[in-house]
Formats: sequence, structure tokens, C-alpha cells
Amino acid sequence: MSASLRVGALLGCVLLAPTLLYAQAQASITGSVKDTSGAVLPGVTVEASSPELIEKVRGAVTDATGQYRIENLRPGRYTVTFTLAGFSTVRREEIDIAGSATFAVNVELRVGTLEETITVTGESPIVDVQTARRESVVARDVITSLPTAGGYSSILSLAPGIVGGSQDIATGPCACTFSAHGALLAGRANEEGRLLLDGLLISVPQGSSSNYFSDSRNSQEISVTVAGALGETETGGPVLNMVPRTGGNTFNGSFYAGWGPEALQGTNLTDELKAAGAVAPTPLITNYDVSAAVGGPIRQDRLWFFASTRRQGTAQLFDMFYNKNEGNPNVWTYEPDLSHQAIIDRENHNFGLRLTGQVTPRNKVNFFWDEQFICKSCENGSQQALSSPESRASGDQWPVQVGQLAWTSPINNQVLVDVAFGLYRADWGGRAKTEPYTGDLIRMQEQCTAGCPANGNIAGLIYRSQSVDLFISGRNKNRIYNWRANMARVTGALTFKAGYQGNLLGDIRSTNRAPNNLQYRVNNGVPNQLTMFINDYPNDLWMRTDSLYVQGQWTRNRLTVQGALRYDKAWSWSPEQQVGPAQFFPNAVTFPKTPLVDSFNDIGPRVSVVYDLFGNGKTAVKGTFGRYLEAAFTGRRYAFANPTSRIPSNVSRAWTDVDRDFVADCDLLNPNAQNLSAVGGDICGAYANRNFGNANVFSNTVDPDIQHGWGVRPSDWNYGISVQHEVIPRVSIDVGYVRRVFHGFNVTDNLAIGPNDVTEFYVTAPQDSRLPGGGGYQVTGLYDVNPNVFGQTNNLITTSDKYGNQYVFFNGMDFSANARLSQLTVQGGFNFGRTTSDSCEIRAKVPETALLDPYCHVVTGYLPYYKGLATYTVPKVDMQLGVTFLSKPGMVVSFAGTPTNGGHLNANYTVPNSAVAPILGRPLSGGANVTVNLIEPGTKYGERVNELHLRIAKLLQFGGMRANVGMDIFNIINAAPGLSYNQNFIANGPWLTPTTVMTARFAKFSAQIDF
Repeated sequence: MSASLRVGALLGCVLLAPTLLYAQAQASITGSVKDTSGAVLPGVTVEASSPELIEKVRGAVTDATGQYRIENLRPGRYTVTFTLAGFSTVRREEIDIAGSATFAVNVELRVGTLEETITVTGESPIVDVQTARRESVVARDVITSLPTAGGYSSILSLAPGIVGGSQDIATGPCACTFSAHGALLAGRANEEGRLLLDGLLISVPQGSSSNYFSDSRNSQEISVTVAGALGETETGGPVLNMVPRTGGNTFNGSFYAGWGPEALQGTNLTDELKAAGAVAPTPLITNYDVSAAVGGPIRQDRLWFFASTRRQGTAQLFDMFYNKNEGNPNVWTYEPDLSHQAIIDRENHNFGLRLTGQVTPRNKVNFFWDEQFICKSCENGSQQALSSPESRASGDQWPVQVGQLAWTSPINNQVLVDVAFGLYRADWGGRAKTEPYTGDLIRMQEQCTAGCPANGNIAGLIYRSQSVDLFISGRNKNRIYNWRANMARVTGALTFKAGYQGNLLGDIRSTNRAPNNLQYRVNNGVPNQLTMFINDYPNDLWMRTDSLYVQGQWTRNRLTVQGALRYDKAWSWSPEQQVGPAQFFPNAVTFPKTPLVDSFNDIGPRVSVVYDLFGNGKTAVKGTFGRYLEAAFTGRRYAFANPTSRIPSNVSRAWTDVDRDFVADCDLLNPNAQNLSAVGGDICGAYANRNFGNANVFSNTVDPDIQHGWGVRPSDWNYGISVQHEVIPRVSIDVGYVRRVFHGFNVTDNLAIGPNDVTEFYVTAPQDSRLPGGGGYQVTGLYDVNPNVFGQTNNLITTSDKYGNQYVFFNGMDFSANARLSQLTVQGGFNFGRTTSDSCEIRAKVPETALLDPYCHVVTGYLPYYKGLATYTVPKVDMQLGVTFLSKPGMVVSFAGTPTNGGHLNANYTVPNSAVAPILGRPLSGGANVTVNLIEPGTKYGERVNELHLRIAKLLQFGGMRANVGMDIFNIINAAPGLSYNQNFIANGPWLTPTTVMTARFAKFSAQIDF
């Protein structure tokens, strides 16, 4: 069948179906109605009512099997009423609805009159006997009772099955990435999570984090789906959906204030940390959070509003000191000013408005707008480990704007229509510091291969200049526009759904905007390499996705079967871009608008089966499988063919500064090696990429086979089986097994290098008791490109399938527990799993893909996570306790929470040319030394990270107001694990020096008033 026929057939199915569902599913109430003899009752009118519905009531009618289903319910407490002529009316009250689960409410009607009403107050269903989705839901009353920073990442990190988020205590909002079930070795940990606001995408185009910091205290609920999603989701990774609060028919609001002064901060700089190389404590200086919200009717039952504002900020000392030489153009070393410790500070200010209008009895409109300003006045908002303050920027991200407009219409009791549009706009990068301004100075990096007492003694330190970096010397823009059009036709036993989703993502970047265009690498202050950059370098990309899906559900007695078929189309392009003129790119070139991916087409089947094991709604056995896609984002295959990604924006070359004047006395525009020492100049090696500065030669060519077609987009197959069981009323457990198998890996084959153009060598690990077996072993399988082809670059980017078998798969277990008792709420669980990754066949044929990385087969440990939260209200005295606990592996993560290099630790050992040359039979082609990891990946992780936080509060009531006044105590056990480490290995010297340590115990006063 041709591509056009396949698309046409699928479109036909969608248009003919009575169809369409939400991009992020919402809760449902379903069940069966029988008489006292057990016979099913068709034609029963079922109505669900709640103050959360501006239309007040949502209804359905039982079908021929006596079953009914009411969909698209906002979180809240509901009353369900059942009426049928000749029978007494039954009202079921206090049914708490949350997330996207299906809540079973079965009733029995007895003969009587409609005027006779039987009211039943029972336990809310806690086991979902119709859907297999694995989901954690935290409602607003629980969120406000917990010791958290009021951001989505604080709640996300507590969801069983989730990997990601900050390793440190969340003292404020975090633009953190998240993933699940083996994505870290599949290379998808950065982008597979999807972050939604009321069902519309707000993740950044580059991945799963967001520059938009929603106030979780003003969310109605936060739900996290870990696995088992059907047609509404493109990826097999987790989805977090924040449901904002709405107004109501009565005026209500809240005011929150939290303050954590330095006086309430402890210290956890232990003797062990000092012995490991930690220098200074890193206490909080200040932590504040103030917000206010109000909502109510503009017109009763017709128009509601909800408005909120928040200002939040935090400042913390950092284990780094200011440079005494900052801003001095005549000094090239870092000298710590021990009287002036660096800080990292963040602040956020926002205002949001939500309007809900019932235009007619069957037409509802929602409008939402939120505007945020992040770090308008921060000092070191982008401070990072191994960077001195003068080399970083303020870390501003503003303005950030989120807008949504949605229309829903229950056409009748069986058909629901939904249309929505959303936008997300964020500017990010780094506004330059001015006191002092260092963007015109050359940027420096200390290699410190054997100690560097002459230059700060910190391996890998970046210092001297805030330039040549995307995050601190760029002005960048994220743009997302998304829309959906959905409909659902629902009967009791049978449901047909389908939907359309569209996204337009923009990633606009301009880096190296500062005047400087050089970076020097030094070893104990002595230069050995320089890197040249092109100024004002653009790298812009737009992409578009369209998705269609059909989905059905069928229930027969105890068995429910769900199936979905999803079609995804994705394509990308780069707009017109100009590179140069610049010092190292003297002739400007303009690249026209260029199609990149054109286009990916995929069909993904998904199936789930749920069986009510004993027929009492208390035990459900569930199974799922499906094909899911790598998230659509502005990276990898979508960006490979961007013209400004195909030419190098920078290049390195070896450099010997003969006269030690820190001026590269070579012809830097000459790509060849030069030795000008005889005439008073320096010694410069050849360009590592000889195409640098030449717009007529692309370094990268993209195989058309990975740029378009059916089934080409990277994907994974996801399998799961689980059991959910009600232990006692309102208490359930869920145990599940998950397997993911990933497909679609990329390989870069440098066609300029043949199999005989590399020379194999080894290095010998030094004798050191910290290494496996005490060291002294050989690390083999290393390669160096031969001098005659060094710097020649003609890369072909293609699929690894053309070179051999590359695979990544994950097997793991998830366990969760949920208790919703009258005074006590407990949620938590644990998860563990092992990921296996193998690319050995690829490296054997294309060694230049990883010249100095021989570890092509990696198996992680089981990496267990333990998570939990609990709230308890002490009767009579109105005291409230809230506890959160988190125990996770010592993974190495980026500033955004993405595990780097699989999250494990390395021993990065720098080997000089003099040690390699006798083995290689010649000097290294590229410079003075090479860096090799001495330990196998997946064998060493950081210290386990354990967090225990406590909130103690007093509940007060006065007039029509309620107050919650208390204290949050974070890191109550004052744990002090290292969170990031300097992985540069110096034999019998520094290694794994903690560069950041968990924030020490601190307390924060807070008060919330609700009216």
C-alpha cells in the first residue's frame, strides 16, 4: 500500500468514527445498574454533580447491558444520582475523583417511586478495574500539607518509577527533566518526559523540562503517568499533567507566605567531606515564597475567574570562590578569594488568570494566561560547579508566557467534543554581568592532569570570561504552539474515541555573542590547547507534528479490553540563517530555508487488558503492550541536516606558548600545523577539523534514509503486567513488571577515515588503591587517528542498523501503595530495574565513533528508588504533620537533572604524549595528551542520596477563614552526600572531589490562609 493510501485510510477511519478524546485523559465514572434480582437495567438516567463543574451536572444513560460511563470529569468530590421510572432514586455521595482513572460505582435499584431517594455514603473506589494506566495523583490538599518548594519537580520526584529531577533538595522551582524505565542508556532521558498543563504541552522544544514554573499550591491536582498510556501519548515515557484551579459560584482564595532565614540553616560539612576535598559549607542565605490567589463568579453559573500571583526566591552559598583576578586582562590564572564565597541565586515572579465560561448549557470555554519573569535581578543565576563566578551569567529567563483557550461541548449524553489551543513562549540565555564585564576576555580551562597548585588546584575549572557558551553568551527563544480537536462517543459497555493533536516547536539560538572567540586550555597554568569559535553563530530550527488516533474500550462482565491505533507525522526545517562575517569565518554565507526531516510517518498499536479478578472491584490484573515513539524535539535526527549544524562552529588545536605571553603567535586561519618558534612565534597543531571556517564544505552529511519514511523514527516497544489490589477500604497496592526494548540508533561514520587510518593502543592504569584491583591493569581497545588523516572530516550520519546490531533494553519492577483514610494520606513505593546497552558491533566497524571509549557493552545495576509522602491531621488538637522521603542512587546529573553518561562515575585519567608514544609507535596526532576513563561504566556511582523532610503545622479557623501555620524542616537527618563530583583522576591524588553537596538541614516558617 502506498504512503498516500495508508494516510488516506487512516484519515477515513478518523472521520467516520463517532470519535475523539483528550490529549491528556481525564477521569471517568462508570459502572452497572441492576435490580434486586440481579437483572440489568437499561435506560437508567445517571447524573454526576460537583461544585467543580460550572455546568453543575454531567449525565449518561445505561445501555442494553445496564452499564454507563461519564467521562471528562475534573478532579473533585462528586455525587452520582440514579433514576428510573418505577424504581426508587439512589444517590451515591462523597466520591472523590482524581487523575485519569476510571472509578467504578455500581448500584442496585429497588422498586419504588422516584420521590423516594436512597442516599448512600460509601468508600470512594480505589482500584481501577477498567484501565491499565500506571498513575500517581497528588491532590491540592495534600500538596499544601507537604514540605515542598511549591514546584512541579518537587511532586514529580516523589512519583514511583520516575528518574530525574534535581539530586539536591528542591529549595525552589526547577526546570528539570524526567524519564522512566531505562531511558538513560537509550539516550532519551533528556526528552522523553512530557510536561502538560491541563492537557497541553509546555515542555521546552529541546526536551522534557520547562522554563515555565507552575505554582503547585494553586493546582487542583498533579498527576504523573508512568506507563500504560494509549493513543493520546506519543512516547512510552512519563507524562506529568498539572490541572490548574478554577473559580466557582462562591468567592474563595488563599494567601501563602514562607520564609527561611540564614539563622535557620545548619551545616553538614563533615570531616569526611573535607577529606574528600570539599572546601566550604554551602548554606542557604535566604529562601522566601509569597503567593496570593482569588477566584469566584463574575456571573453565577455562567462566568468564573481565578487569578494568582507569586514571588519566590532563593540564594545559597556555593563551593566556589570569586577570582581575585576577575576582570584583569593581564592575569591568566585563578586565585580564589577565600573571603568571598560564590552564591547561586534564583527568583521568579508571575501572574496568572483563568476564566471559565458556560456560554450555553452545552458549551463551555476556558481561557488561561500566565506571565513569568525569572531572574530579572539575579547575581549568579547560572552558577555551576567547576566555574568561577566571572565565567557565568545572571541566568535570566524572561519573559515566559503560557496561554490556553479551550472549548468543550457535551452534544448529548453520549458525545463530547473538545477543541483547544495553547502557546508557550520563553526567552533564555544569559544577560551579561557588568561588574565586571568579562565577555571580551579569553576564556580559560584548567586541565590539571597531575595537580595544579599554580592555578587554583581544581581540575576542569572554567574561569576568566563569560563567553563562548550557549547558556551564558547567547540569546535564545523557545516557542511552542499546540492545538487539538477531539470527540468521544460513550455508551456503557462500549466506547469509541479518537483525536487530533498538532504541535509547532521553535528553537531559535544565537550563541557566542560576546566579543571574545577563544578558549585556552592550560595545565597548571601552562597553555597546551586553544579552541577557536565563530561569533554570533545561529542555529535555528522549527518542527511540526500532526497526530491522529482512534481508541476503543469494551467491557464484558469482569473483562475490559482497550485498544488504540495512533498515526504520527513529524517534520522539521531550518529558516534562512547567516553565518559571519567573523574573525574565524571572514566570508559571510547565507543558508536558505532548508527542509530537514521530511517526514517521519509512524503507526503505533497499543493494547491493554484488565480483569476484575474476583468480580468485587477490589483486585485487578492488568496487561499492556504497545509501540511508542521517541519524543518529537528539536534535536538529533530533526536537527542533523541543519546547515549550521553541518559546519563546525568551533575547532581545537594543540598549542605550545613558547614565549609564555598567552598570545597565540601563529596564523590561526591556517589549518595546518605550524612551528614558528625559530622566528619568535609559537607551535600550533593542525585543526582537529580541517573544514572549520569553510562554508563550501560540510563536515556532516545526513543519510536520507533516516530523514523520511515509514517506521524510521526511533521507537520502543513497551510491555507491562501488574496487579492492583485493595487491601482494606481506601488502601491499595500495585505491583508491576515493565520491559522496554529501544530501537533506532544513530551512528556517525567519518568517511575520510578508513579501517587502516587508525592505530590501536592501550594505557596502563596507575597503581592506586581506589581503582579496581589496586590499578596497574591495561585499558585496551583505544585508537588514535593516523597523522596523515588527522583533522579530515567527512561524516555520514546514518542508522546503526547498517553496521551491525545495537540494542538497549530494560527490565524492572514498580511497587506503589496508596492510602486515603479520614485523617491520614500515604502514597509511595519503590522501583528498580537494570538496563543493558550494547554497541560493540558498531564500534568494531566504525572505531572513530568512540576512539577513546572501549566500553561498548554496559549493564547498569538495579538502581533502586524509594519514595513516599504522608500527611496526618491529629484529631481534636488540629495539628497537621506532613512527611516526604526520597532515597535514590548517587546518579551524576546535569543542571537540569538529566543523568549524564548513564549517571555513573568515571575515572578520567589524562595520559601525556610521552607515555602513549612508545606504545603507539609515534606521537599522538592531536596534541599533548589524551584522557581515558579507567573504570567500566555502570560499576561506580556516587553516595546514595537520602532526603527526609517534615512539616509541622497548626490548623486554625476564624470566621470564614482557615489558616495553616507551621514550620517546614528540610533534610531533617542532615545528610551530606556528594551530588556532583570532579571525575578527573589524579593518581594517588584528588579524585571524586564533591563539587556540590546536599543542602544542609534548614527550616522555613510558612502560613497559608484560605477563605
